[in-house]
Amino acid sequence: MKQDRFDKILEILAKNHSVQIRSLARELDVSNETIRRDLLELQSQSLLRCVRGGAVLDNQTTGEYDIYVRTKTSPVEKEAICRRAIELIDDGDSIAIEASTTTLTMGSLMAEKNGLTVITNSIYIGNEVAKNPSNTVIIAGGILNSEAQKNMGSMTVSAFRGIRVDKGLFSVSGLSAEFGVTEYNEGEADVVKAIVDVAKYSIILSDYLKFNTVGFMKTCDLNQVDTIVTDWHVTEKELLPFKKAGIKILTAEEPGTGSLI
Repeated sequence: MKQDRFDKILEILAKNHSVQIRSLARELDVSNETIRRDLLELQSQSLLRCVRGGAVLDNQTTGEYDIYVRTKTSPVEKEAICRRAIELIDDGDSIAIEASTTTLTMGSLMAEKNGLTVITNSIYIGNEVAKNPSNTVIIAGGILNSEAQKNMGSMTVSAFRGIRVDKGLFSVSGLSAEFGVTEYNEGEADVVKAIVDVAKYSIILSDYLKFNTVGFMKTCDLNQVDTIVTDWHVTEKELLPFKKAGIKILTAEEPGTGSLI
């Protein structure tokens, strides 16, 4: 039950960037003291910073938080988003795809396509796509993050910038009608910028928690994005500014409903 509380606390933190002890205690039906202990334990893991009455996410805590939350948050939504996004991939496409927990499922799905040329900084995605021998996989080199199984750094960015592709796929930390597309981490922002620059067609894979969120680093403007693939939690009101910006919206099917938007 403690792990369930941790996941819920971090899910709320991802959406609001702050949490309050009293509201968490009510929502999770536990005492204020239990929430305080939970927050202190999460702070010890560098996943948040405790403040009077609650906790916040700041630039000093985003590193460890980012890996943890993205692997724990919205796994059903992320898989559904990938299954909708694969509809945009055709046999023979050249593709640049960024390493993220949202894009992970794309590896196995792209292995079902033929004749792809894929460049990625994700070791996992690369291995999955290469299971189909008709596909060509290029791993963007750089400094290996063994936990996330991805390469990062200036060498990685240079590898992406050295090519031209039909389609670029990536996830982001924030989508805002006012501030555009953002990331919390400079290294990931640089990778996304490179993919946007080299792709003829840019596709964002984003679950509902990223909407109306603003990260620390700007990656691109909305007019540089062609399509956003998201999940069924995002409301029409939230999507409207992006549609007005000329972005095509694809909404993934909620498992068990059989409905597509």
